[in-house]
Amino acid sequence: MNTIETSQAAAETEAETIGKVLLPILVVFLFAGYHLLLDGTPISLEIIILFAASILSVITIRAYRSLSRQPQMASWRRAAIAYSGLLPYAFAVYLIVALGVLPIFHLWSAGFSIWTLLGGCFWLLIGWRILFGFWLITEQANKEVQAL
Repeated sequence: MNTIETSQAAAETEAETIGKVLLPILVVFLFAGYHLLLDGTPISLEIIILFAASILSVITIRAYRSLSRQPQMASWRRAAIAYSGLLPYAFAVYLIVALGVLPIFHLWSAGFSIWTLLGGCFWLLIGWRILFGFWLITEQANKEVQAL
């Protein structure tokens, strides 16, 4: 394989990996955007958190991918970008716990509802997909840094 094919394969792998994270984040962004702009209900803090965290997670993921491409970057910038990687992680954990597990847990005390169960499972899977996809991105960046 020549270097062009290798770099093309690496770019395809990177695009696929980033797409695995961005798709669930896009779902959360559209859900929160709908509730902010089109839904007639009052705006809640939960919806604002979903909207802002989805935007910040996309920005953070893009910045995190730049770590392995710029090895000469200043140390404090590398540290800031690396620590900003906690944002998508915290966002995914928030989706899993606050929107996924807690509603399912409250089924025992508040009474059973199939919609609450399905909604909890949906957010649990969306959060897990973001968490797993971001883990793949961090592992891919780690392999690239070790290869240098």
